[in-house]
Order: sequence, then C-alpha cells, then structure tokens
Amino acid sequence: MQASALSTLTTQCASLSSSVSVQGASITAQSIAISTLNGNVAALFAKSSLMIEAGNVITGWENSTNGQTSSFRIRADIFELVPSNGSGARTEYSNGNWRVYHPNGVLATRNGVW
Repeated sequence: MQASALSTLTTQCASLSSSVSVQGASITAQSIAISTLNGNVAALFAKSSLMIEAGNVITGWENSTNGQTSSFRIRADIFELVPSNGSGARTEYSNGNWRVYHPNGVLATRNGVW
C-alpha cells in the first residue's frame, strides 16, 4: 500500500512540475509581450490627426512627437493659406510648386517644378 501511495505521489509531483514549467513559459512570454508593448508606447508620446476619405482620395493632417522629435504632416493635393475673409493675397502649393498671389488674384511668384 505504501508503495502504491508513493508511486501516486511521484506521478502527481511530476505532473505538478510539468504544469509549473508550462505556466512559467507562459508567464515569460507574457512578460516579453508587455515589455515590448511598453517600449512601443514609450516611443510615441503623443499623436493627433484628422483624416478624411472620399472615393479613395485621402486628405488630412497628423501631428506627433516622441519627446525628442516632432512632426506636422499635411496630406493634400492643394494646400492654400488664405485670409480669414476669404479674399486678398494668398499662398498656394500643388504639383510640386509654391505660388504667391497678389490681392487682385494675379500671380506674383512661383517656386518649384512647373
């Protein structure tokens, strides 16, 4: 009877040891995943954006920083700076060139590729 009990305890101990090993591997994998996630979060401190899409055409802006470098990106086919009243001198960018217009709408200068 003692031999049978000892054999049962040995089997249970081996099974428990195997279960602990499996749990240890699982905990290690989760710890690595959490560390990786923490590193990814630390790399991107802040980001804001506004993107809209219609007919496979996307426009918008993105502002981000990782605590050391900041960026401001604009995604648009045409970019214009106009007075708040909507008329007057303006600056426009499209097709690889900048254009500046007088208040009467006449082109003053252009720079870039045309």
